[in-house]
Amino acid sequence: MRERVLRPLALAGKHAKMRMVAGRIVAVLEWAEAENLREPAGSGRAIVETVTRSLPKAAAVRHHRGLHFSDVATALKKVDAQPRIAQSCNSPSGSAC
Repeated sequence: MRERVLRPLALAGKHAKMRMVAGRIVAVLEWAEAENLREPAGSGRAIVETVTRSLPKAAAVRHHRGLHFSDVATALKKVDAQPRIAQSCNSPSGSAC
């Protein structure tokens, strides 16, 4: 069951969501064991970790270089000069920005 839930999230690249769901699964399994609704078959965390080890790893995040505060005005002028961006932001509805 856990693999059927976590694998599609990992394959879709939604690793943060997968970790949230895995944490919820662990919480439910541990609660069920505490309430004697499930036979102890090892900790829920160990079971989820076993499944997640077989899933694809998240790609490394590449961040852009930071912009010095004195260069922000120039950068914004360059962004505003781009036709597509300026048109969508200056639309009458204003909903695109």
